[in-house]
Amino acid sequence: MDLASTNFVQNINQQMGVVIATNPRLVADLLEANQVVLDLENALNPIELTDAYLENIPNNDSLKLGSAYLVNRFEDSSFDGEVDNDAIKDYYEALDDYWGDENYSYLDPVTAVASALGSGANLGKSIVEAKDKKRYFGSDLAEKKSQSREQIIQGIMAKKQQDAEIKKKELDAKTQKMVIIASVVGVFLVLGTIVILRMKKNG
Repeated sequence: MDLASTNFVQNINQQMGVVIATNPRLVADLLEANQVVLDLENALNPIELTDAYLENIPNNDSLKLGSAYLVNRFEDSSFDGEVDNDAIKDYYEALDDYWGDENYSYLDPVTAVASALGSGANLGKSIVEAKDKKRYFGSDLAEKKSQSREQIIQGIMAKKQQDAEIKKKELDAKTQKMVIIASVVGVFLVLGTIVILRMKKNG
């Protein structure tokens, strides 16, 4: 896989983290729609969702397509409610390419046995090669899951930080408004006191 494709998937993963942080219920619904059983107590926990998502996406085309759709819907350009079918297709193909391995057969070592019998090759050697290939692919898959988990969590944290900054700005604006109001009220109280004192002095 080329670097550009890998970076593209990294961006998709980070955006998926934003989706999880923004609306975990949508992601939980997507997983449940794909027969992924979630722990009811922790169903909306971002980390639990991330782990369940990554455990199931490698071999689930429907989950890949659903992910592509959600990422597209949550992009800034899609807040108008429109979806970009071309973008969704690109996202799906990138995810499918990233999680797939066209050189790996899920029938191994059965395929290796059949191949060996058909070609007259050494059966024992074919089985060992098939097992090695399966082991290496499993290691590669674990690495992809680990990297994707880190990228999704980066997206979650970025969204949480953005939300915190927005709340801080809103709080600062509210505090500033209260200070201004308090200052104005204070000025009127001082002026009122001066007027009352002068009236008493003149009376």
